[in-house]
Amino acid sequence: MLVSHGRDPAHLGTTPMWRHIERHHPGLRGQAGSASAPCASATRAGSGSVPASRQATLPVQRWTQSSGSQRIVRVDHHHLTRLIGEMISTDDQPFQVVENNGFRRILQYLAPEYVIPSRTTFSRNVVPSLYRRCRELVSAELRAAPAGTSVHFTTDLWTSVSGMHASFLALIAHWWGPESEGTSAGDASGSGAAPTALRHRWAVLHVETMDTRHTTEEVAAVLDRQIEEWIGGCPHLSRGFIVTDNGANVTAAVETVMDCVNIRCMAHTLHLTVRDALGLKELKASQEKGARPIPAAVAATATLVDKSRKLAAHFHRSEKSRRLLRQKQDDLGLPRHLIPTDVETRWNSTFLLFQRLLEQERALVALARDESLDVCDFSNAEWKQMSEAVSALEPFQLATKGLCGDTTPLSQALPTAVGLEKLMGGLHISLTTPEGRALAGRLRSGVDKRLVDVLGDREEYVLACLCHPALKGNAVSADELPRWRGILVEKVREKEAARARRDQGVGSGVGAALAAQPAPSSSMGGQPASASPSPPSSQSSSAASQAAPSQQPLATDSRSAQWFQRFCYGAMPGMREARPARPPSSAEQCVAQYLEEPVEGDGVDCAQFWASRRQVWPDLAVVAVRLLSCPPTSVQSERVFSRAGDVVTPSRSRLDPGLVEQLVFLKVNLPLLGYPKLEFEPGE
Repeated sequence: MLVSHGRDPAHLGTTPMWRHIERHHPGLRGQAGSASAPCASATRAGSGSVPASRQATLPVQRWTQSSGSQRIVRVDHHHLTRLIGEMISTDDQPFQVVENNGFRRILQYLAPEYVIPSRTTFSRNVVPSLYRRCRELVSAELRAAPAGTSVHFTTDLWTSVSGMHASFLALIAHWWGPESEGTSAGDASGSGAAPTALRHRWAVLHVETMDTRHTTEEVAAVLDRQIEEWIGGCPHLSRGFIVTDNGANVTAAVETVMDCVNIRCMAHTLHLTVRDALGLKELKASQEKGARPIPAAVAATATLVDKSRKLAAHFHRSEKSRRLLRQKQDDLGLPRHLIPTDVETRWNSTFLLFQRLLEQERALVALARDESLDVCDFSNAEWKQMSEAVSALEPFQLATKGLCGDTTPLSQALPTAVGLEKLMGGLHISLTTPEGRALAGRLRSGVDKRLVDVLGDREEYVLACLCHPALKGNAVSADELPRWRGILVEKVREKEAARARRDQGVGSGVGAALAAQPAPSSSMGGQPASASPSPPSSQSSSAASQAAPSQQPLATDSRSAQWFQRFCYGAMPGMREARPARPPSSAEQCVAQYLEEPVEGDGVDCAQFWASRRQVWPDLAVVAVRLLSCPPTSVQSERVFSRAGDVVTPSRSRLDPGLVEQLVFLKVNLPLLGYPKLEFEPGE
């Protein structure tokens, strides 16, 4: 703001400026304070000046903002370099971002004294140093796990086709570990604070390039080396189950060469079941010369899927058709949703495509009628067939979503299979079209063949259900319960013998850190918890579970969880059947007491339940934690590869494979650790 003082030297004081402010800017005078206003008595005759004491109170900074001066904010240059390195890792930024003009201008404005390191410094020094420090913290998390902890692993192979054209083998660790009160997930200092709860923990260990042949022996050698690299020097940790997809080389490597318990990915198995039921491969094979024809209902379903895929591909390629679709959506009051593409390797993508087409049925019919888009021309019979296909496929969508939760235990696999089998049996009768009934029947046969018959005979799945506090003896029929209870008792005896060979004490099992947990109040004859205690009452159990400070429900979609609780738990064979009397043997007493205790609610947190029962049934808790802490799917490996796909892009095809592993490792584990302050070597 410019104020003219005129040519008279007597007018060069601040009084004219104050008069101008009072006349044209009355609000500014209050901000300066009444004490700084000039007064006539304080002005010398002929001078028009204000005393120096009053001139000093003027808000000089307001009139010097346009002078070009700026306040210098000093920042920690080392800390800023670390933040940039973490940004490159977690936000999939290229190393070249530190040389971009826009990025440099922003930093020059915010921190003028900061000298941005070169891209080479970040790729050769900063990111590798952050990776090494983050790796140490993940290793400390594993070493801090209680004695006897079983560490489970999920693994998968992935080949990049858009960038490096290299194959990667991912290894993710899963375990139940305690978290000290007041510390973050990344605080592995081992301060000795008593843990307040158990919770599911996981971390990426490797995303290693595999430039050898993917044979059974090679895969087994790489997996064995990776696992031993992390838990080989930790005698208190044991190798748990290994979750893989249904690939022949990976499953053979785990089961035959490594001699480990292999858990087939439940979500992948459901995907294979749906794919086979749709009959796409059968339709393609039947079109070859001399091939046997397939049933008409199966061919109709496969043809409908193929036609829907062509429609989705058309809208994916044509901007004109997408514009016409948006216009019809606006005219009919439909949501502006795009038509998703159906990818064979994407789980449940066919269901999502059918669901979206039914949502946009009126718009598609209008396009076929008004714009002569033949690709949108579906008959009324095809729309009805699509609607019943959605009814048959929706349970598989909900089941997959529930199984892929971060904290989903292994005990959810078998109830899901049983529930799907019963649902498909009911739909096979209730659906009205031949195509819908045929699809439901094929889905039911696939679930029986791939899941129910297989999972129902494997002790890992059945015992996990027995150890789930919401299932217990209801997981099997009354006739089968004695046999499976006996197997569970043998597992408990093995842990009891192992505990006897070690130093006696409550802290020698999985709950070494859980010894500080308060035991349930009820006990037999007033004896302490270690002397054959009786199970806590349902009221005390509920109170104990509510008292857990970090108790959280299973992290699954609410609709999927409601579906699971309604159709899967209720379908287990032991529901509403009488259970046999408790055996009197002292060796079997803890198992019998646990099974006879009332079942918990459907939303019970298994980790918190067994944390509160550690002092009551110590050896049974070891078995239960080992079984329940294993995930039923390898979805974490799939998600890691999705993130790796964001790192390995065509524009970054020259990245070193070791650097790719470091970037993905930091991208996944830094948020899990709560972004700890990592020390690093800045280099030159």
